[in-house]
Amino acid sequence: MMRHFHSLVLAAAFVAVPGLAAAQRSGPEFNLGIGPTFPTGDLANRNPVGYNLTAGIGVTPSASSLGFRVEGLYDAFNGKHNYIVVCTGAAGCGRQSWVSGLTLNLTYSRLLPRHARRRRAPATLYAIGGYGFYTVHLPTESGPTPGGVVGFDLRDRALTGWNVGGGIRFPVGNVSAYVEARVHTMTQTGTRIVPVSFGLIF
Repeated sequence: MMRHFHSLVLAAAFVAVPGLAAAQRSGPEFNLGIGPTFPTGDLANRNPVGYNLTAGIGVTPSASSLGFRVEGLYDAFNGKHNYIVVCTGAAGCGRQSWVSGLTLNLTYSRLLPRHARRRRAPATLYAIGGYGFYTVHLPTESGPTPGGVVGFDLRDRALTGWNVGGGIRFPVGNVSAYVEARVHTMTQTGTRIVPVSFGLIF
């Protein structure tokens, strides 16, 4: 049921955002990013630094510093070799952990000092944050063994959470490049990841 709910939210968001953009006479922007993802807490005990892929669509009304962005994400971790995962059935086995999700975010771009904005500085510093729907796949821990820690592969789990962070964007030809870091927290489990993305906005 949660998967159907996520699909409805995704469809509604991608229909609503272009409509909002047209109403405000400001076209939508698309972003694509990739970069490292840093696990924290118990997730960091089992996994090294992973990677992230992000894609989104957003709009900022004309003459406004507030915008809206809908974004999909995928963060993967390969698992440390001292963590052994065993299988109890037909479920796939492995040390891999991953988080996928959909986030609904507000952006605020008026962070530079006023004198820098008056000079039309080429870079734009912004904050971003919002609510998210996540699917988390994590091996569960069951105890130590001579070879490491044994676990059982856990089926995908649907969670909700929030994210907050910031970034900087600057023009590169007819598009913009950006560097962005955010903290994503899944409220039911406390799972937290910190992806850093490098990408393009066009």
